[in-house]
Amino acid sequence: PGRRGACAPAGCGEGFVVQVGVGGPGCAGRARRGGGWSAAGSTVPSSWLSAGLPPVRLARAATSAPPVISSAAQSSVRLAAAAPASQCAAAFAACAAPLPGLRHRVRRDRKGGLGAREFALAAAVAMIDRLALRVGNQAYTKSNGSYGTLTLKRRHLVLRDGKLQASFTAKGGKRVRRQIAHRSLMRALQKIRDLPGAELLSWLDEDGAPRSLTSSALNDYIAEASGSDAFSAKTFRTWAGTVAAFEVALDAEEPPTIKAMAEAASERLHNTPTIARSSYIHPEVIALCEEPEPLPDAPDIDEMTRAEARLLRFLQTKG
Repeated sequence: PGRRGACAPAGCGEGFVVQVGVGGPGCAGRARRGGGWSAAGSTVPSSWLSAGLPPVRLARAATSAPPVISSAAQSSVRLAAAAPASQCAAAFAACAAPLPGLRHRVRRDRKGGLGAREFALAAAVAMIDRLALRVGNQAYTKSNGSYGTLTLKRRHLVLRDGKLQASFTAKGGKRVRRQIAHRSLMRALQKIRDLPGAELLSWLDEDGAPRSLTSSALNDYIAEASGSDAFSAKTFRTWAGTVAAFEVALDAEEPPTIKAMAEAASERLHNTPTIARSSYIHPEVIALCEEPEPLPDAPDIDEMTRAEARLLRFLQTKG
């Protein structure tokens, strides 16, 4: 217990994977977009990885006779060196540090002119951030009828009893219903859905023709607004899942359970507890279930909740 092994995020907050080798297990960054834990070494069987076992449990499991991973299994396993565990927490904290400035910029751009490209981009980022939505792409929409932020239609935004609600089918056939309680975001979406265009989030070019947002334009905006090329739309979901799990630890009178953390992250992200646990919760937060410790307080930070500020401080202490 207590050994985190080697760890480093693969891109800014885009998920975590397990590294097992001389230094023990930890987080080496997710090997592929949309993937879960994977191993950087040949001592962790794929069955353990698919079960989403946390790093500490993998450490114990790996002390038994190591199975051999077949070449087929290795095709989905990342074989690479990783940085010390402290660097993983420090790197993820560095990812989250620009959030206040980014949110301030998004708030400012949502006050801009209706039909402006920046207005639509800011609304998209706010939805991804505040509602923990996926970006979405046309390929998924065409192939299986699932939607994300950039592919939502006007019909997916419903006004009920004076409250705005997003209701749509997401990746994996999950039905998502999100009430939009954030007032400035609600006002922006009420305005933007009156614009012409196939998607909810559109903007008007110089000829007045509606244009759709692209994921590359969205990530360019996020990078410019955050001042970090490493920060992307995917960072928001990893941060949201980790925050949800950390809130369980903050509220727990007894040591938190992995099950409770995974369920909290799953509810926030609209995916399964297994996926939430294996891909969207930082290993240092999961480790609190087996190694409880006093959680640091933190000063108030504009554009961050108290839980976010304390999580940021927690990660910084690990680095």
